[in-house]
Amino acid sequence: MQTLIINAHPDPQNKTAYCTNRLVDCLTEKLPDASVLNLYNEDIPELTAETLPLYGSVYDEKSSLSKREQQILARRAELIEQFKAADRLIIAMPMHNFSVTSRLKDYVDNIIMGGQTFQFSENGPQGLMGGHKALLVQSSGSVYSTGPLAPWEQSYPFLRTVFGMLGFDSTDIVRAEGTTDPNIGPDVAVERACAELEQKLPEFLA
Repeated sequence: MQTLIINAHPDPQNKTAYCTNRLVDCLTEKLPDASVLNLYNEDIPELTAETLPLYGSVYDEKSSLSKREQQILARRAELIEQFKAADRLIIAMPMHNFSVTSRLKDYVDNIIMGGQTFQFSENGPQGLMGGHKALLVQSSGSVYSTGPLAPWEQSYPFLRTVFGMLGFDSTDIVRAEGTTDPNIGPDVAVERACAELEQKLPEFLA
């Protein structure tokens, strides 16, 4: 079984990266054989006016593409193969403006591909990623799992919908929340999250 850990924090030196980095360390200690993909250290093609045509078309004659277009397609193919090979996917991420980081959204745009991770049927999209599981490990300054801010949290519903469409067996979340709350703070938030990971990992990896 292969596990891929994705670090989706944009700045490892930023004070908000403290929690994400500690959570990644917690994961790699428990999963020493897992691969780690740091999205902000890698070439993740962006969806732009230049690249948009490459995301919805099949090119039989690649010689008609520019060198950069060929590089984008090749890189996207690499990301998709790595994604498909990971039986278990863990995403360590901060909450950014109630949602995911921009580079994580770019990554999602790359791995959603008809004929590779899902297919079209007469009943709509059909996922091709059965047998796979995702676990989100999220840090946030406030508490979003319950209370008045819960309706503002968009990252988990978004990713749960994406992976559900792709056919994942499950998408779960562990939250290191309240990192800027004076009653919780970053250390307590991370300790709670690591303890929850300890409980959830056996079932997640099964």
